[in-house]
Amino acid sequence: MKVLLAADHESFNEAIADFVINRSWETNTIFRIVNVVPAIYEYAYASSVPELMMDLRADAKNNAGIKVRHMALKLRDHFHLDNIQEVILEGHPAEMLLEHAEQWHADLIIMGSHGRTGLKKFLMGSVSSAVLDHSPCSVIIVRQKETQVQNNEMAKEKVEARV
Repeated sequence: MKVLLAADHESFNEAIADFVINRSWETNTIFRIVNVVPAIYEYAYASSVPELMMDLRADAKNNAGIKVRHMALKLRDHFHLDNIQEVILEGHPAEMLLEHAEQWHADLIIMGSHGRTGLKKFLMGSVSSAVLDHSPCSVIIVRQKETQVQNNEMAKEKVEARV
């Protein structure tokens, strides 16, 4: 079985890792953790300054690598297996996840969701909704309430402010 884990937001990554750890999997299951870095053109304000664009891109890829590595280490520590792959992609998140799932022949996608509704969902979009609607395989969405995400972000900001 091939399971694609969409790594994005740190608190979602923890919830996804916990979800995976608390389930039984076939011994031949391969986990692939994927993070999609938005394409550089999505940083339109930086397009007039090439150095800034390159710095933003490098920072985004570095942060993506850290997120993916953290989730991979947690899963490797639990399962004691080396069948956990790490992938960083660049582009529109929903499109890239769907394309990668199809090319890799994923049997399952596990991803997080902010649980936004109404105007927030309309304005900010929903990667999980797009993946769910167009996926070539089954999708499990690990939902976390927005208040939990905000609390996690505020706690992280407090820690960063102290450093």
